Amino acid sequence: EEKTKSAIQEHAALIRKVSAERIRDELEKILSHHTCRNAMYELEALGLLENVLPEISVAKLQFRKTWEQTLRGLRALSQYQREEPIAFAWALVMLPTFRLLSIEKREEEALAFGKRLKFSHETAQVMAYLVRETPKFRDAFSMREATLLRWMREPHFELLMRFHELEAAAFDGNLAGLEFVKSIYPEARRRFEMKALITGDDLVKLGMSPGRQFSEILRSVEDLALEGKLRSSDQALEFVLQNYVK
Repeated sequence: EEKTKSAIQEHAALIRKVSAERIRDELEKILSHHTCRNAMYELEALGLLENVLPEISVAKLQFRKTWEQTLRGLRALSQYQREEPIAFAWALVMLPTFRLLSIEKREEEALAFGKRLKFSHETAQVMAYLVRETPKFRDAFSMREATLLRWMREPHFELLMRFHELEAAAFDGNLAGLEFVKSIYPEARRRFEMKALITGDDLVKLGMSPGRQFSEILRSVEDLALEGKLRSSDQALEFVLQNYVK
């Protein structure tokens, strides 16, 4: 209704008097609805966006393409059929804005954003994880095998794969890294379940004294086991004797 629209535009800044929790809850209702893209567009047209999501508004002024990418992400989200934690939606909406930052700053800003809108600790951490980790799929081909496998062992990795599939399809269509990871993920999961070949007790039995080097040795052994280069406890102990025991 035109008079309501005009009143909202005139008094949009007053929404800053509303609690962060209320604004967060209303925005999450928007993100959970299939009309989320249109709703975000209306927030911008009514002058509310700069007051409830100033991060996106500032990024839009800096780089118009960021706004277009935000709307594309929302379109993808509106068509997504699977139910995910709300951190998934927040990460997708905020990713174009956070992309303007250095990789080192993205997680920091994601956590600051979560703090401003009073996210739960879990939601803020998962959103920051998705924002921080999704670019790594582009580097999957060049990662050391053990590094790649450790990454794939992280608790929210399957959520990250689904997130990257949606965000990549929405933003640049580059799914090569994801397809590579998917192809080796079943075998990787089998390796995750392997029992440690040696423990700190085994190192003590070799006459070694507990200390910082223990962590280095055990990590090296685990890396080689993940890569399939050590397959038994005897092989692991032989590796330690040859490389660490004088």
